[in-house]
Amino acid sequence: DNMDYGLRLKFFNKGAAAIDGAQGNGYAIDAGGAYEANERLRTSILLMNVISGVIKWGKGSDEAINKGIKLGFKYLLRDNLDILGDLSGYSGVPFEARLGGELKLKNNFNLRLGGELKPIDSKQKYFNLTAGIGTNFKNIGIDYAYFYDGLYSYNSRHFISISFGIALPTPK
Repeated sequence: DNMDYGLRLKFFNKGAAAIDGAQGNGYAIDAGGAYEANERLRTSILLMNVISGVIKWGKGSDEAINKGIKLGFKYLLRDNLDILGDLSGYSGVPFEARLGGELKLKNNFNLRLGGELKPIDSKQKYFNLTAGIGTNFKNIGIDYAYFYDGLYSYNSRHFISISFGIALPTPK
């Protein structure tokens, strides 16, 4: 089968701990699908925050989590090098573009490097950089990424994620 489907549960923790009340938490769920066109090309669609709550801030205010869509691709350039990209948009926000690469090393380790073009408004844009490393073992993935914010460097941050895959039985 050339199609995959999935859900992603997200928990948010935003803000600046050094400022009283500037910390917020929330959750959302994404739904998506991917199509493998051939051995080298995979395309995808992701409906972001299809089920979403709000981010609750320390001072009692709420921030809505916008719904969005993301269209992506993954192209196998060499046996150990993937090129990935996507376009995404959220309600009320101009589209964003991302392009990156993933180099597969020995022992199930991957190195990643990428960039992101984001709008400030309808005419101005800025560029962010990312770098990371990850590993996969059976159906478990562990990833680390550093995100450099090109607009506000103090907003740069680190991400750590753990993912689990579930292999469903194929229908007979």
